[in-house]
Amino acid sequence: LKTTRWHPNFLDVIPATGGKDRGMDAVLAHFNVPLEESMAFGDGENDLSMLRAADIAGCPSDAQELVKPTCRFILCPFQEGSIADLIGRLRAMPA
Repeated sequence: LKTTRWHPNFLDVIPATGGKDRGMDAVLAHFNVPLEESMAFGDGENDLSMLRAADIAGCPSDAQELVKPTCRFILCPFQEGSIADLIGRLRAMPA
């Protein structure tokens, strides 16, 4: 087993070979979406494997500090619409 923290008082206990990256891989495979077209959004340590695996990674500005270096996009705080902020930024990028 391994643990991954997502809050100072809480942590996830998962299989040693588990992680959100594995879950993302399963969803992408199910829907036949290549990893190069993936996007992940997270704010805690338990999101790091997924953020590292995704083609595009974003996090809110109020994410845990250790998450921010992993993300291509640092967005507005979560409660202020950071997921919508990410989508808006991606739409504004040249194709």
